[in-house]
Amino acid sequence: MSPWMAAGLWGALLGGLGLLGLWRRGRRQRRLEAYLERGQGSGFWPRGGWRVGARVGWGVRGLLLSVGALALGGALADLPWGTTELVVNRGAPPLVIVMDVSWSMGVPDVPGGRMERARALAFRAVGSRGGGEVAVVAFAGEAWTLLPLTADGAMVRTVLGSVAPGLVGAPGSSAGKGLQEARRLLEEAGFPPGSVVLLLSDGEWHGEGDGAVGEGRYLARRGVGVWCLTVGTPEGGAVPLEALDETPQSPGRTGRLQAGGPAAEARREAPLSRADPEAMARVALAGRGGAGRGDREEEVQRVLEGLGRGEGGGEARPEVVEIPRPGRPVLLSVALLALCLEWILGTPRWRPGW
Repeated sequence: MSPWMAAGLWGALLGGLGLLGLWRRGRRQRRLEAYLERGQGSGFWPRGGWRVGARVGWGVRGLLLSVGALALGGALADLPWGTTELVVNRGAPPLVIVMDVSWSMGVPDVPGGRMERARALAFRAVGSRGGGEVAVVAFAGEAWTLLPLTADGAMVRTVLGSVAPGLVGAPGSSAGKGLQEARRLLEEAGFPPGSVVLLLSDGEWHGEGDGAVGEGRYLARRGVGVWCLTVGTPEGGAVPLEALDETPQSPGRTGRLQAGGPAAEARREAPLSRADPEAMARVALAGRGGAGRGDREEEVQRVLEGLGRGEGGGEARPEVVEIPRPGRPVLLSVALLALCLEWILGTPRWRPGW
């Protein structure tokens, strides 16, 4: 009930009671004049009517008092008066960005390098949604949650801007573990309808692709769409030697350079890294999403539109929730009406036969 409607009901109730009081006063005055001047109006003060009114009136007055007290107590406690349905639009579906931070992401085979392109794509994915919760996961040989699901856009941009190759010290590249960490975050949130995962990687997982496909299939069964953007080119490029020197635990130094033996170490030959769009497409197919290459604008736009709509394993739908209807205006009106009727019935001037 709106405030204006409640005010109107109160005004009508008080106005009606006022008119009733004026009418009773005028009728009583006329009967009194007839009784005094012309000896008429013998029913002005009937004693039998008082006895009947007393027997019946106490029960009615007690009932009205009880109703008024209960209604007044409910109004003071702000009890609801039923429920009403409300369609709630939760906005953009939750998004988990899974970013590859292995050393191969430092290859400059695209303008600015793979990592710079991945950050730019992540910023576009967040900016095109217009709100909603976002989480950030980084993976190499292991997966870390850099940011749980949050609607703080400034924090999301800060975390994405700090992502760099080698952030996760474990050697290797396992997209399956990254998707597993994304699954854990969404599972803790109850797998909200329309949730989506964006995988940003070069697809070079060193034999970990099967784990990623399995995780994508599991997420799809839970209603989560997995979308993939490949960062890098199939022609590839050399991993920068300065990136490999950042840590002695880097996958390049412990893996590919040592695989070449002392001769490769002496020549300081950088390993070659090639992007694998087909591996990314297999994960997207298992996750019922879509895949594209980060250097092709039309494919990027298609993936971003799918993310915004929550397409894939599930679709974002408006939720219908029941909310309590405010009961204070109705309960106050009931309390006032009951107490006023009790007062009218309880006054000595109210007698049968008037």
